Amino acid sequence: MTSLNLSTTDHPPEHMTEAEGKSVEELRAAILKAQGREEPLPEQATHFRRAILLRFLRARRSVKDPLNSSVKMFIEMIEWYYVSYGFEEKVLAWQADQTAEAKLVRGNWPCGKFGNDKRGQPVFYARYGTADVAGLVRETSFDHFIQHACFQQYTSEAMLNEVADAKGEHGVKFVCILDLKGLKWGRATRSITSFNKMFAMLDANFPERLFVCLVVRAPWIFSAIYKLVSPVLDANTRDKIQILGGSADHMAKISEFVDPAEVPDWLGGTAMDCEIPAGGTVPNSKKKGGEGEEAAAAPLEDGFMSVCVAAGTIEDTEFPDVAAGSKVSFTAKVEAYDVDFSVVLVETESGAEKVLAEKTRLTAELGEVKGEVAVEVAGVVRLRFDNTYSW
Repeated sequence: MTSLNLSTTDHPPEHMTEAEGKSVEELRAAILKAQGREEPLPEQATHFRRAILLRFLRARRSVKDPLNSSVKMFIEMIEWYYVSYGFEEKVLAWQADQTAEAKLVRGNWPCGKFGNDKRGQPVFYARYGTADVAGLVRETSFDHFIQHACFQQYTSEAMLNEVADAKGEHGVKFVCILDLKGLKWGRATRSITSFNKMFAMLDANFPERLFVCLVVRAPWIFSAIYKLVSPVLDANTRDKIQILGGSADHMAKISEFVDPAEVPDWLGGTAMDCEIPAGGTVPNSKKKGGEGEEAAAAPLEDGFMSVCVAAGTIEDTEFPDVAAGSKVSFTAKVEAYDVDFSVVLVETESGAEKVLAEKTRLTAELGEVKGEVAVEVAGVVRLRFDNTYSW
């Protein structure tokens, strides 16, 4: 057992082919050779189970040299897990963390496991439509957010292990259901940077856990947002995503994989005991009145509107319903440090985002930056302050 008590019992993986079984053994031998060992270190034994090795094998099955690529990916995961990030120490610390920041993340991150699918495996629900990642990062930190994501990866694997002990085989993969009801453009786009970093971390260190991903109740703006997120997703992950619009019968699709009695009532099922948080905009302690993203920036005596841009976040000041043919003039400055500034237009009809003024670095020494942009198509003009480079 590891310090996290993750099982080392090597149950046969569900749906592993004979050819995959042989390749898994080859991968195990190649990894040990690269490590200069005959057997895994005791603390690493949980990673050498066939179900885990199979994931890394499948993650690199489409590349030119899948075996050596899988070895490289696995060894990089081990280095991240035990050295550069320290996964076990971070998860143990998160379990014990009772600070206000930790409680805020746990109480507002609307994702978690609930019920089982028709295979008997746990189901992961993500209420991304109400998730305010940028707000959580602003009020706590990106590290708090990632620690919670890692904790959920740990508990996910622990649940798969429990089912494996009962069934005698490891399920390997999850059904994941993403609910986009309540999705808002501003809240979503402000969160993209943090989402992309999380997805990159998950794909690199916890690959091939997805059985199918059902994206349900997706509003029309999701197509534009997905274009910003999908490039960081592994190709195998993208292939497993099925998107259903707001008018689609999402329960019919969900019922192919999960019995309605196992689906939360807020999604159309009949289960009433789901405790996954509802999410929503996180109150902004750095703005007057403590409002979230929809609050107006605070006015100052010199006529400027103030925006506090925390490290690792993006803050937009919006001009809604700008008519085609309009011109928008702006003056921007920073009081301290620096931040990237740009002007973008979100077109009303298509939802597409167009850059009106390219990104420039504002500094306190630079002083005021003035400009004017022409709006050719009706939409929302956003003055964007990007501090993601300093997270």
